[in-house]
Amino acid sequence: MLKPWLRRFKPAYSAYNYLKKSILKGFNEKYKSLGLSKKYYNPVTASDFKDLPEKKNWLDEKNSRDLLPGDGLFELFSEEHKTELLKWSDNGYSILRTFFSEGQIDLVNKDIEALTENKSADWRYGKKIMFAHKQAESIKDLAQNGSLKQVMQMLLEQEIELFQSINFLEGSEQKTHSDSIHMSTYPKGNLIAA
Repeated sequence: MLKPWLRRFKPAYSAYNYLKKSILKGFNEKYKSLGLSKKYYNPVTASDFKDLPEKKNWLDEKNSRDLLPGDGLFELFSEEHKTELLKWSDNGYSILRTFFSEGQIDLVNKDIEALTENKSADWRYGKKIMFAHKQAESIKDLAQNGSLKQVMQMLLEQEIELFQSINFLEGSEQKTHSDSIHMSTYPKGNLIAA
C-alpha cells in the first residue's frame, strides 16, 4: 500500500499503477469511451473532465415525491419504505428500516467474526474492515443482488457497480467530510452509499 504522501507524487503513482496492469488494463477502454487520452497507469483528476458535458441525475432535477410513484419498481416496496424513498430529493438520503432480514444480518455478522478470527480482514484505522465483500459471500450478496441494488439503481436511474464495502465495528468518529476527493464519478453525483 502506498503511503498518502507518495500517492500525491504522480510519477510514483503512475509507476505503481503500471505494475497493476492485470487489474487496471480495462481502464484504457473506459478512458477512450469518455474521450480521455489516458492510459490505465495515468492518474485521472477532475480537470480531465472539465470540458465534458455534465448531466444531472433525474432526482436532482425533479422531486422524488413527483417521479418515484410513476416508477414500477417503486410499487414493489413496503409503504414504510415508499414513504422514506419519497423524501430522497428533500433530504438527500432515505432511512429504510428493517430492509434486510435478521437472518441476512446474522449471516453478515457471522462472516465478519470469521474474517476477524482468522485474521484475513483488511483492517483500516483499527475500527473498520475494508472490501469484505471480496471475502464474504453474504456481504457481496447483500450489495450486488436483490432489493438494495434495485433501490439504488432506481434512485440513480442507471446501472450501478459495487465499488467498495466498509464494515464498521464501531463508529468511525469522523467529522463531517466529503469522500469525493477520494472517489468520484462522471457525470458528477453518481456515487451512492448504503
